[in-house]
Amino acid sequence: MVDGGEDLLFAEEGPEDGFSAVRPWKILIVDDEVDVHSVTKLVLDEVTFEGRGLEFLNAYSGSEAREMMGLHDDICVVLLDVVMESMHEGLEVARFIREDLANSRVRIILRTGQPGQAPERKVITELDINDYKQKAELSSTKLYTSVITALRSYRDIRIIEENRKALENMALSVAHQVRNRLISISGFTNLAMKKGRSHECKVDEYLGPVIEESRILEGIVLAVSSYASLPAPKMRRLPLWPVVEQCVAELRQRYPDRTLELHKEAQVEGFEAVMDGTLAQRCFVELGSNAFDFSREQDGPVLLKLKSDGKCCSLSFIDKGDGMKEGVQSFIFDPFYTTKVRGVGMGLAVVDRLVREHRWELEISSVPGKGTTAQVHIPLI
Repeated sequence: MVDGGEDLLFAEEGPEDGFSAVRPWKILIVDDEVDVHSVTKLVLDEVTFEGRGLEFLNAYSGSEAREMMGLHDDICVVLLDVVMESMHEGLEVARFIREDLANSRVRIILRTGQPGQAPERKVITELDINDYKQKAELSSTKLYTSVITALRSYRDIRIIEENRKALENMALSVAHQVRNRLISISGFTNLAMKKGRSHECKVDEYLGPVIEESRILEGIVLAVSSYASLPAPKMRRLPLWPVVEQCVAELRQRYPDRTLELHKEAQVEGFEAVMDGTLAQRCFVELGSNAFDFSREQDGPVLLKLKSDGKCCSLSFIDKGDGMKEGVQSFIFDPFYTTKVRGVGMGLAVVDRLVREHRWELEISSVPGKGTTAQVHIPLI
């Protein structure tokens, strides 16, 4: 193992180290012809978008399509035939998706061999269909283009939805935190005013909490300002290793009395990913800082481990601290949630936002008394 130097250790993979790649984009193929399913998979089988492959789900009737949509809330694109059990079964499926399920995210590409059964302009206008293709005209290139365009649209919709939810949570959290502090400040100020009329009272004992609560409020304002000022990621193809090196250097500078061990289980120097290098580094540093803050020197070093299957790189921070108590993990990404005495609780909220905006995946597992592992799964290109 390495402590503090620039050398790297190629560690042996332990049985506890489960590697999971990022999830693929789910495509639902709805058609009553088996050959259509086979050809579609053949054309799109090797397609990737933002480092993620495609996972195909199959439905051979309108009823099967409804069942699939009910079981999977993360389907991105539906390639939908019109004529199945009935002449307009596909249109009824589209209506079910938009109206009964109230799912406006999934992109619906209508494919028909009988265009007269579903007039294009009327269908697209009334049923919120995102694309309309005649099977006879749908070449492999056009199918590829339609699916990539649909995935890009789905991605953007999800980003908007997730950011809106994050802002709503932020607003509620800020209101709650500020209200609590203002109540405390008001209460101690009123006590100081009342007791101050007595010559025997020392007003300082009431002003101390007012000052402390004001300090906390200032920290909240600074944390919100920092979170709100995060720029939109400028995504471009970058080598991953230099970003990791900069993260390691910053963490060792922040925690000079602690040990950060770096383990590589693959030659990651040549790996590239689509990301914003500056924001990616901040994301990794926040995760590393969290590992240091919730472990002690006597718990041993914090481990930064890099693994890859060639398609995805897993970056893990592992500490041997106290871990999280039962019930805590569901709150750790909430703004201002913290178990630290003087913490503001915005570090993991920042990580959650940056991971979502990069379309990465984050897994955090913790065992009380044994420590915590935080893994970021990064698609490679």
